Amino acid sequence: MKKKYSSKKCILFLLPLLVVLVGTGIVIFLHQKQSIPKKEFRIRKQQVVEHVDFFGEQNQYVYLKLSPGGYDAHINLGKKYFVTFERRFQNTSSERPLDGWYWYAYIYDIEQKEPSAQKVDLYALVKKYDSSYYLNQQGTILYQDGKEYQILELRKSKDDSSKFVLLNLESHQIEDNHPRLQNLKYAEQYRIGSLAMGANIFDQITKSGFLQDRDSLIVNSENDIVETNNFAKEYPDILKKIRINSDKSYIGFRQGLVSAEDEYQTLRHWFAPVGQDKLEVIGTNSYTGETKVLNTYDEFQEWGAWNKNEQKNN
Repeated sequence: MKKKYSSKKCILFLLPLLVVLVGTGIVIFLHQKQSIPKKEFRIRKQQVVEHVDFFGEQNQYVYLKLSPGGYDAHINLGKKYFVTFERRFQNTSSERPLDGWYWYAYIYDIEQKEPSAQKVDLYALVKKYDSSYYLNQQGTILYQDGKEYQILELRKSKDDSSKFVLLNLESHQIEDNHPRLQNLKYAEQYRIGSLAMGANIFDQITKSGFLQDRDSLIVNSENDIVETNNFAKEYPDILKKIRINSDKSYIGFRQGLVSAEDEYQTLRHWFAPVGQDKLEVIGTNSYTGETKVLNTYDEFQEWGAWNKNEQKNN
């Protein structure tokens, strides 16, 4: 009887102690859980193609209505294919993927009546190609001999040495033996027709309500769209769509149908006042004030390189 009484007394003594220990453990666990910083991901949403219109004598230009959010710099146009991307990542010093990251390409065949995207998991594709590499950067589209490729820059997991490969936009397979890869130095090397600041054509495009980003035009929200130039006169239906869907509108120059020189001359014509065939493009050295007429894209590139060198030396 005395033994039973002692056992009960022991239980009554230990029970509160057990409750205190469990409670303390829970508090410590919750505190530690709150102390662990949550992963903060950055999301780059997919740009969806809602509508396609071709225009020009050879359908060499394309109007795209995009959503959500309209234009994003990380989209690419070839001839037949238009590629957008979706990413989840974190701000780190390396693009080496961590838990929770993803990187998808959405490939649209814009020649279809109602184009729908084919989704490609780029991380999985690179791993299948060679698991010792990871995806560091997507570049631009390369059009060659009727085929279109998305340039990808890979890095070696061991030492971060870089390598360029091509994603075939038809087969969705990686190719690494294309001749153009031999001279490829950076992922955006083969983008069409970049017009830099410093020449009046860039200013004229901007004042007309557009922004030029290499192979595309988007709406410049800071300026009203001008209706007194050749573009407005020749393509009123396209201009109407742009006005309605300003922040979702994209004008592209299709590779294989429009060369860098073609784009340059087209922009000179489009943004000249009605009644004038082409703008006289004048480059101005921002340091010396020296000017030069630039009638061709080659002249523009030569002047751009010279102007950059002059500024560097002064």
